[in-house]
Amino acid sequence: MSASPTPRRNCASANRREGRHGPAGDEARRERQMAREVLAERAEPAILASRLAPPPDIVAELGERSSDPVKAQAWDKGARDIETYRAENGVADRASALGSEPEAGRDRWSYERAGDKIAKAQRRLERAQQQDRSMQRGHDAGMDAGIDIGL
Repeated sequence: MSASPTPRRNCASANRREGRHGPAGDEARRERQMAREVLAERAEPAILASRLAPPPDIVAELGERSSDPVKAQAWDKGARDIETYRAENGVADRASALGSEPEAGRDRWSYERAGDKIAKAQRRLERAQQQDRSMQRGHDAGMDAGIDIGL
């Protein structure tokens, strides 16, 4: 039994796909990666500044930066996500962390993704605060019972 010949339209379709994802597609990917790197570099001063003197929009989303290393790491990640989004999308207004909500398309997707990242940072910060409260309650309970639990 012999293999059936490949229809010509499938070959033409494959050639179109190769052209789309071949050298031209690779070049477009490299350009997008370079653009992301440039934007990330531009965001760095704002990220550092937000750690030293947090702007009101970041404080509204994440609270004040904690000196506790675990909380500070979560806060830093959230602030980095906010400042990166702002740099990538040209958000200058400090009325809100992400600026005005885009109506549709890739901008809307990017806005929603940044909002998800902020929510994740908020959850991490809340868990760290809940753990602190739990440890403090355990310490207080031990002190009430006259037991030193070493905290």
